[in-house]
Amino acid sequence: MNKRSERAFAIALYDCQKDLKLKKEECEKVGEELCKILKVRGVKSSYFKHNGGGVSYNLIIEESFIHISTWPEYGTLICYIASCNPESSPWEAKNYLESYFCPKEARIVYDISIPLSLYENNKERIFKLLRQVFADK
Repeated sequence: MNKRSERAFAIALYDCQKDLKLKKEECEKVGEELCKILKVRGVKSSYFKHNGGGVSYNLIIEESFIHISTWPEYGTLICYIASCNPESSPWEAKNYLESYFCPKEARIVYDISIPLSLYENNKERIFKLLRQVFADK
């Protein structure tokens, strides 16, 4: 992957042993650690606590974003990451999240490269990729 594309991936953690009713400070700690692992720099964050205790945490990074959503009633956490940094590794992010939240199962749900310009890439390849991504919805 090069700087002419953005890598987008989602990591789902199921049956987490750690309480997912996260406070803002804990989300920020996880976000900072993910930034180190992904070799990116966080610039602005937002936090929202839902009824029932689940949270949504957004971290804008220079290279794109990190988003964490939790569903404590299911023990589920999903982390969405998009980064233009070719050194950002979904596997390293998954390993960190697994060690921190102790799920019974963790998956990289998707991992795609999104071209930033249609003119530098084959348009048909891009449309095929987009059809594959949205076919699962």
